[in-house]
Amino acid sequence: MADTGFVRRGHITFITALRDIVVSLLPVSQLPAQWIKILYGRDVTFVFLTHPRDEKDIFCTFPLLAVLHRVIPSKWILGFLSIFPCFVAAKVVSPQGLNGFFISTPLLPSTLFQNRDKTLKNAKKIVQFIRKITTQRVYVGLAAWWPIVTNSGVAFERYLEKDDRVVVTNGHSATLASIVLSVEKICQIAALPIRDLKLLIIGVGKMGGAVAQHFFGRTSAMGLVDQNEKRLDRVAEDLRQKTASTKIEKIPVSDTGFSGAILPALVDYHIAVCTTSNVGYVIKDEALLKNCVILDDARPEAFPRIVDADRGVIVLEGGLIKVAGIQIDSDFGFGNSDNIFGCLAEAFLMNLDGLRTLKPTLGEVDAENFQKLLSVCKQNKITCGDFKAGWQLVNDDMIKKVIQSKMQLAAEKTNNIS
Repeated sequence: MADTGFVRRGHITFITALRDIVVSLLPVSQLPAQWIKILYGRDVTFVFLTHPRDEKDIFCTFPLLAVLHRVIPSKWILGFLSIFPCFVAAKVVSPQGLNGFFISTPLLPSTLFQNRDKTLKNAKKIVQFIRKITTQRVYVGLAAWWPIVTNSGVAFERYLEKDDRVVVTNGHSATLASIVLSVEKICQIAALPIRDLKLLIIGVGKMGGAVAQHFFGRTSAMGLVDQNEKRLDRVAEDLRQKTASTKIEKIPVSDTGFSGAILPALVDYHIAVCTTSNVGYVIKDEALLKNCVILDDARPEAFPRIVDADRGVIVLEGGLIKVAGIQIDSDFGFGNSDNIFGCLAEAFLMNLDGLRTLKPTLGEVDAENFQKLLSVCKQNKITCGDFKAGWQLVNDDMIKKVIQSKMQLAAEKTNNIS
């Protein structure tokens, strides 16, 4: 989420960091249950695997390092941390009685993305660490860049045994659920029937393609945006194999021509869903944004978090799932309320289900498994998250106003043509 001045409180003390370092170095495959209880206070059954977004996350989470940073260069501190695979960054407790951990590698996105060998070695050591500090079946959800740098989680399979008690899922199914539920809720708020919805999908990779597959045939129009024209053509052609009335518009973009192509589309379509993997904001001048509602599920964020009533601009956090009553004792940049990202919620949902109906998502989203996940959400009263822009809650009335303004402009345009 965007930083709006909220100061995150660190959870990792010198003692807990030393504990995790020692445990990671111990030449044992699993700690005795009694040791786990003494060292960690609980035997968890789900894990949210994350990474720091930037140096700020590290120094907010490690209070001691924030002090040392005043006299020691960042590269020395980060170099030292990179020797160790991971740390327990937060504890999670659910009202259903399930216990979990946020576990984070100290590696920054740049290292994860640019050094595949180091990333895979880190992944292997993390699986070993999770085995050491748990005794039961444990569900591991991949957050942020982890699915991207591990081929949607497939790379983890080489470190797992057949019928392994460590179950890794890439989070794409629950992320898709969060997007679908959010789009449906926005339409409900604005009294816009789904069949009349014009949906813009920015980035049609694995997640964007899954969003397109779900809504194709349900909406009146769908705009597909991507820099990769071959992928754009392939996704559009796959959709056209279905018998449906949804109108498809392909919008190819480039680094230099992104704003010129995307800005008119943001106005024309009711809702935009962004699922890109990028290294910075995709619109060079945020002042050019107007009359748009964007669900930004990009990693890292593709649009600055804006709520501007005068311009009719709302940029919402994408991928949020609301698990009422869940408690997280520290914020590692993912929030510590009952709004959690879908990529993380998937591990929790699988833990609730206990592999009775759900299977882990590695690679592409399986449509049947996705529908089952929606059913698990409904059975447990788990919904899409609150509408938030950074830390700011966005009220329904403003969303309704922007969408209905778009509907009115479209009606006026149709009347003028006729």
